[in-house]
Parts: sequence; structure tokens; C-alpha cells
Amino acid sequence: MDDIAQSLRAELPLEGQLIAACISTPSTSESRARAIALAARDLDWERVASEAAGHHVIPPVHRFLAAECADRVPADIAARLRAGYVANALAHLRLARDLLAVHDALCSVGLGMLALKGPALAIQAYGDLAARQSGDLDILIRPGDLPRIGRILAERGYRSRRHQSSAPDFGFFRCFEDQFEKQGGVMIDLHLALVPIYFPFRPNHETVWRNAVAVELAGHRMQTLAPDDHLIFSIAHATKHGWAWASLRAMCDIAALTATGLVDWERGEWEMERLRCSRMLRLGALLAYAFAGAQVPAGVLARAVSDPHAMRLAREIASRFFPAPGLVPSVYSDWVVPVSAIEGWGKRARYLIDRGLRPTIEDWEALPLPRALYWMYYLTRPARLLLLHGPRFVQRGMEPAN
Repeated sequence: MDDIAQSLRAELPLEGQLIAACISTPSTSESRARAIALAARDLDWERVASEAAGHHVIPPVHRFLAAECADRVPADIAARLRAGYVANALAHLRLARDLLAVHDALCSVGLGMLALKGPALAIQAYGDLAARQSGDLDILIRPGDLPRIGRILAERGYRSRRHQSSAPDFGFFRCFEDQFEKQGGVMIDLHLALVPIYFPFRPNHETVWRNAVAVELAGHRMQTLAPDDHLIFSIAHATKHGWAWASLRAMCDIAALTATGLVDWERGEWEMERLRCSRMLRLGALLAYAFAGAQVPAGVLARAVSDPHAMRLAREIASRFFPAPGLVPSVYSDWVVPVSAIEGWGKRARYLIDRGLRPTIEDWEALPLPRALYWMYYLTRPARLLLLHGPRFVQRGMEPAN
């Protein structure tokens, strides 16, 4: 299996190979030797720092380089990574404080919530707030609780982007999330479901709520997804985003969750088979194993390697992890990867139709219309998507960044 990991890593530039070696979990003598050897080569260290930031893996990259390769990293790059690490640690402390405040406010009136990703996952998977990079808070709520939760957040100084008196009919748009922002930049995404309605990942939400477990933040306990559910959610969420830029963080999450010994990959595989999302899990297993050293069970990994579609997709994704400087991924990540990871032409067609034609909250934000004219969004949405993505469809690989 090591040959598979090496062949996938070979698709990366040297800077990407170094980052992958730095984030591998657990760090073995072999992985340390590989990273040290890569650090001694003629690297573009500016690119190493910028890619680590873009993929949201500054904590593991900084920690490894500072401990193993301090004499090889240029002083300005080392200082930049250290500053990013410290800034993230402080930001996570603030996020954890705000998350606890919201949690306590909701619990005081009998409202439930599940913390997704962010500080809760940092504690659950890594055991350390500073070990994971996050920029906002994600909370899963029950849709019927949104009006009350919106009012509570407003009382605490959060401003809603969507749920307000002039907001649209969420029932028509089948909104996936609402966003609240506090002065100073703290953003909370209130998720009404784990993934958008158009994406074919449909876990039973009541089962997810029943499976929830508690994590401890600053002496307070709050509910988050069970490790098994966080594992398959991390895979589905990254697949939805096409395993594009910032996806190395998702691979680190998968590796860290696996290292806790609390996840059952076989059960996760069974669950994804039940949901008819097996290819997503196989793809996630391949990528997390190859680039973050996830200790995927041999049987699960063997089945992933034997899936030619998953292997082909993993190679194509790897070749686009680190676009050349000045370039950004094309529409490949936004559309091709999710479609390719979906099994069955019927489900793919439903995904394209739902995502391409079903009006979303973003359509309302781009063109607010009164309720009587909502039907027009079925006409304006294709035009908006064409304007948004059209130029990228003609790009074969990459396009210049703005």
C-alpha cells in the first residue's frame, strides 16, 4: 500500500510533498526522514508557507518544521509560520469562548445544538485547540428552532445575513444554512442539515442527534457529532467541495479521528454503502491515507485501491492540490469531482438538475424578489450559474487568479 501513497504523492510539486510529509500522522522515523530530506532540497519556501495557509494546515506544518528542520527553514518563513500558528491558537480560544456562550444561551431555554468541526473537532480528534486551523463556527440545529435561535443570537450582538424580517421563504429555497456575524469578525454558520439538499449524502438526522457525544471545552461540556459521524461527515463535506484547496485539513481531520481509536471504519463503510455513497468513502480513505498518513484498516484500503474509479479520481485530485503560483483550480473541483464521486447515472443526473436548477438562497441574495415572483428564480438561476462558472468551463485545467 505504501506504493499507492508514494505514487499519489508523486503528483505533487516538491513543496506539496514536503507539506504532506509534515502533516502525516503518526509521524514515523521514515516520514520524518522523508520530510527532512525534502527540506534540504531547493524549495520555494514562500510557496510552502502560502500553501500551508491556503490548505489550513499551518499548525502541523509549523510544529514539524520547528521540531525537525529548524536549521533548514529560512528565518522569515519560520517566523511567518510561527506567527500564523500563534494567531490561530488565539483565534481558536476566542472561537471556543463564543461557542460556549452560544451553547449556554441555547441550553438555558431548552434548545439543542451540535457543534460541527471547529473547536469541538479540535478537542475530539486532536486533543488540543491549537492543533487545528479554523476561521468560524459551525453549528447544527433543528430547522424548526431557527427563529428562536436567531432571536437569541441577535440579543447577543450577532447580525443575521438571512433570517430577518425581509428574508425569503426558507421553505421555498430549502436553505442549507444561515449565517450570523458579530462585530469583530466572528461568524457562525447555523446548519439546518449536514449537507445541501442537492447532495446525495442522506444520514438519518435523528440518528445523528441520538449518537451525539460530549466534548469538554474550558471545563464545559457540549454536544458534537459522534466520532464515526464526524468521520463520514468530513469525507462527504470535502467531497461536496471537490477536495480542492483547503482539503488537506480534512485529510488531517480524518487521520486524527482515526488515531484516537474511537472510529470504526468498517461501520463507516457499511453506513456509506447503505447511503449508496461508497465511492466517497473509498476516495476519502485513499486521500487521507496517502497525504495525511491516516491508519485506514487494510480491508477498507484494499477495497478502495481495487476501485478503479476512486483511484483515477484520487490521482486527478492530487495533480490539482497545488496549482502553479498565480493559478487557481478550474471548475473541475466545483463540479467534476462531486459528480464523479456520485455512484450511478441517475443520482448524478438528479445532482446536476437539483444543483443547476433548484433555486437557492444565493439566488435571492443576488436578486431579491417578492414571494409572488419566486417562480422566476427557475429562469434566473441557470443564467446566474452561467455567468458565475461559464468562463471556467472552457478551461482545461487552471485559470489565472484574480
